[in-house]
Amino acid sequence: MDENKPKSDPNANGEQPQRGFNPRVLFFLLMMAVVLLMFANAAAPPPKTYNRFKDALKEGRIESIEIQQQVAICTYKKELQPNGEPAKFSVQLPPSPESVDKLDKELAEYPDLQVTYLPPDTTMSTLMLIAILLPIGMLLFFWISYRRSRDQFMGGGFLSGFGKTGAKRYDQEEAPITFKDVAGQKAAKQDLQEIVEFLKEPTKFQKLGGRIPKGVLLNGPPGTGKTLLARAVAGEAGVPFYSVNGSEFIQMFVGVGASRVRDLFQKAKETAPAIIFIDEID
Repeated sequence: MDENKPKSDPNANGEQPQRGFNPRVLFFLLMMAVVLLMFANAAAPPPKTYNRFKDALKEGRIESIEIQQQVAICTYKKELQPNGEPAKFSVQLPPSPESVDKLDKELAEYPDLQVTYLPPDTTMSTLMLIAILLPIGMLLFFWISYRRSRDQFMGGGFLSGFGKTGAKRYDQEEAPITFKDVAGQKAAKQDLQEIVEFLKEPTKFQKLGGRIPKGVLLNGPPGTGKTLLARAVAGEAGVPFYSVNGSEFIQMFVGVGASRVRDLFQKAKETAPAIIFIDEID
């Protein structure tokens, strides 16, 4: 009967599965920023010293000057580039206001000289900022991805959850499961009813010299209701139910599994009486 039932589609509600960020996008952006930065540097005129700029200015070899912040782009009158365009060079101007005022007065002595003041250009600053921040962003992204994958492998946060158990706690106040919710399994229910009575009235059996059982082994193939039966015992007794996978206690790091076992039983002791269900013990 179950084989004829249609399988549920996780995307049947129309929602698209979420995809993680592709690191190739960061690599592509980084390469694009580097290429743009290389082209910008290649297109910039060759730099010259401030003294050579003053010499060329006195010799009358400069036709025009474009000043942008602390950089001046000078165009020669007669000297040409290999492509036939006028040759240019750049010069770093003095940062002090006195030097700038002195330069303005000197440029005013050349009436044929074309001087243009341009607004600040943030293109180069932006490209340099991108070229610096993108590698940092990539390193941060890969570091966070590595931390998440490592934390998932260890079953929790690296610092706060390194030795903590990942057991789930089910309180009976929310939606208790009882033996009525378990179909069949009459013999198993009768055997577990004694455990329920032990949990409900432990002093009654202790007065008679009885010893409360420390655990029960539920054996059977997958899907036969072992977990549901264990939760039903907790529901009948009205005690908290802790469910944990046995593979969480097997770790490549020495002491992690034992630490999680201690943490699990410590939590169960704090809410005793309680039931700890360890699934898939090989």
